[in-house]
Amino acid sequence: MTTALDRSIFERLVTSSREGRRPIAGLRFGTPQVMRLLAALGCAGLTFKAFPHAELRTLLVDRLGAEPAEVTAARVSYQLTKLHGKGLLREVPGCNRYTLTDRGYRVAVYCTKLHERLLSPMLDSLDPVVAPALVASQHRVDRALLDLNTHLNTHFDHLADVVGLKVAA
Repeated sequence: MTTALDRSIFERLVTSSREGRRPIAGLRFGTPQVMRLLAALGCAGLTFKAFPHAELRTLLVDRLGAEPAEVTAARVSYQLTKLHGKGLLREVPGCNRYTLTDRGYRVAVYCTKLHERLLSPMLDSLDPVVAPALVASQHRVDRALLDLNTHLNTHFDHLADVVGLKVAA
């Protein structure tokens, strides 16, 4: 099974939609709350079993560092409703438990990896405090981040030139 997602799936996740007459808010990819939630579902023990609401709340606080005030029963219910509406979870009939769908597993793993392994390190590499350490580092990952930033900057500059935008200094 591949974890890759196409653009349309990602766009449906992050934009508002409707399930029948009920509106479903988009998942705010990159926010700490959503990233912890996806990590809990795909990487922290809820992947292959039916889980109750309370177990998710406990996992978010005890293992993933969420503040208890951030994961109240109402907030977790809201997040579960969004995940269900986006097709990532299904309810187990008659027992107030949830399981991941195949899409839910792929989204949880892919988005968690994308955020933790690529997006966060890349953004950190742009930090003026971190950048000098990356330049001095001989670690493969640090070198790869510098190469990626160089290539992206070249491509962004070219794209800006083609569409007539001035690159901010």
